[in-house]
Amino acid sequence: MIAFRPLTALTLTFSLLAGFVPAADTPPILPDLGDTAQVALSPQAEQKLGRQIMGMIRASGDMLDDPEVTAYLNQLGARLARASTVEYGQAFQFFPMLDKQINAFALPGGYIGVHTGLIYTAQGESELASVLAHEMAHVTQHHIARMLSQQGNQQLLAIAGVLVAILAASRGHNDQIAAAAMNAGGGLAAQNQLAFSREFEREADAIGMQTLIQGQFDARAMPLFFERMQRVNRANDNKALAFLRTHPVTVERISAGQDRAAQLPVKMVADTPTFLLVREKVRVLQLGVPAAIQFYQNALANRQFNSEYATWYGLAWSRMELGELAGATAALKEAEARSPAHPMLLNLAGRLKLKARDYAAAQTIFREAGRRFPDARYLTYGEVDALLAQGERARATAVLSELMRVSPNDAEAWQRMAQVYADRDRLRYHQALGNAYYAQSNQGAALEQYQLASQAPGEDFYTRSSVEARIRELQQALDEARKAGEIKDDGKKRKP
Repeated sequence: MIAFRPLTALTLTFSLLAGFVPAADTPPILPDLGDTAQVALSPQAEQKLGRQIMGMIRASGDMLDDPEVTAYLNQLGARLARASTVEYGQAFQFFPMLDKQINAFALPGGYIGVHTGLIYTAQGESELASVLAHEMAHVTQHHIARMLSQQGNQQLLAIAGVLVAILAASRGHNDQIAAAAMNAGGGLAAQNQLAFSREFEREADAIGMQTLIQGQFDARAMPLFFERMQRVNRANDNKALAFLRTHPVTVERISAGQDRAAQLPVKMVADTPTFLLVREKVRVLQLGVPAAIQFYQNALANRQFNSEYATWYGLAWSRMELGELAGATAALKEAEARSPAHPMLLNLAGRLKLKARDYAAAQTIFREAGRRFPDARYLTYGEVDALLAQGERARATAVLSELMRVSPNDAEAWQRMAQVYADRDRLRYHQALGNAYYAQSNQGAALEQYQLASQAPGEDFYTRSSVEARIRELQQALDEARKAGEIKDDGKKRKP
């Protein structure tokens, strides 16, 4: 059973657990309330605030650094965005949080965090899609901007700090630090502004349900999922989901959702193979490797599973994590025999070869799989890892350069490019690290690397010009933040 902490209730202010009202078959008629909000918080300010919060979250170490899970969430989000009739006007960026809490949250600027506990708990892809659709609606309706419209821009960083402190506390980090962050600089006052109103929840309910329907998902999944969350709350009556209690219409919303869903045609939607595989990978993270292995062995022995190949995949991944390469390889073969070719299965095959130090075989697997599934960028990362393990730096550079031509802000690729230049070219090494941090919105670390690059030897005019341009950009951002009072004169961010 997943344990919930009281501060999770505050994290849920940017979340879905207040319950939904599914829309009717026709698109909902919603008031255009975005313009008024944008007067106080422009799209540029939303993007700035979102990047700043993302930098804080990355620095906390709680973001799950897994290209497969990240790619899947963004693919699912893109599918919903394509299906929706809502004009988004911006790109979304979904990212996984390594956290057992059943939660997701939207940030300004289109950033949406999804806890691994939510992926693990979802009994079908439609349930997970309903969560993402709801959070996307909070963003498209500028609920955060509207919520902050009376706070003024000087409060933005205070609220950002409160959010990060809440996230940290909910995951069991230093409660004293979190409490200090929330109390300092009016943090508690800002905290009171974070709760979405019932009106906002209803808007997100309506748009989210319509997006779910248009995306060809099972509309019944939405009320079913939240009904189950209510049962979890009652079974753990320890004020863990106190946020639900602040919304007395929650039960009525779920009931209304069930009534609306009952009026829709029954639509059986099969889960995609990627969802099934990602959920098993997350299960390993949630249970821990030894417990996961026991779970999979029992499931296979008793024939108790929703997907046999996904269960074998989970066992293979668990055994690899434990260092049992022979057992992992055998389990992967069982998964491959029961599933059509899938990039996650091929990625695991390549990783097993890397673990066994059969770098040439790993390179072949990753290269051929990458050609077959060009959108699975993590296969290209694997090919580069295999090339670097063999000392093939020139070939690794060529592969990375082609990847960056398509995705110039790929932090994973820039981190590997830094490995190419490590101990060989200080200028390009620090530039690559700076680019990786820049792509992750970690401006302080990026500036430090760019400054080190500017001091390194080397006569490459283009590289130096690029580095100097980034230094000027980041120093200007720091000067603006200093004038706005967002950082102290010593360059350190003010505590919220």
